Amino acid sequence: DDEETTTDDETTVTTPVVDGDDMLEVALSPETPTLGYVAAGRERTTVLAFDVTAGSEDVTLKEATLEYVGLSNSEDLDVLAVYMNNEKVTKGTSKSFTNNEVDLAFENDIVIKAGETATLFVTSYVQLPTGNVSHKVALTNLEASSTVEGDYVVSNSFGVVNSNNVATLDLDINTESSKVTLGEE
Repeated sequence: DDEETTTDDETTVTTPVVDGDDMLEVALSPETPTLGYVAAGRERTTVLAFDVTAGSEDVTLKEATLEYVGLSNSEDLDVLAVYMNNEKVTKGTSKSFTNNEVDLAFENDIVIKAGETATLFVTSYVQLPTGNVSHKVALTNLEASSTVEGDYVVSNSFGVVNSNNVATLDLDINTESSKVTLGEE
């Protein structure tokens, strides 16, 4: 009997999230505004979002350096801060660009767990311009407790519009049962 039996060994290869033992990888987040406009005169308008991914060890964030690289005036952006999970994670209350650059120090306990990714949102109070503008903000340096890879990310060019992001709501109160219905039940 000349029958051959062949078996294929299935091997599973696990690739680490970030190369290296103790590293932090930075990349532009899809959460960055892409429509070309942001709202003026509103607190916490997102102007840039970036993802940070820790390697095999926890990483503590220390400081982020932002640079204004747009074609308009950096003084139009004020009250710069970084948020994570809807919570402010940088120190200070009224940071603004000086010579087109600003350093934002992180609170002491901002830790990215090993193998996890977090999205950080750079926010600003953006002034309503008198004409057309083309703003652009870049993360030029990120200091952390580990080596940082890819720490230069830049936003899309954006203009500014005066708008309100307010929804309407129908409120129906049944006076007999005191039941309140918001929109559809």
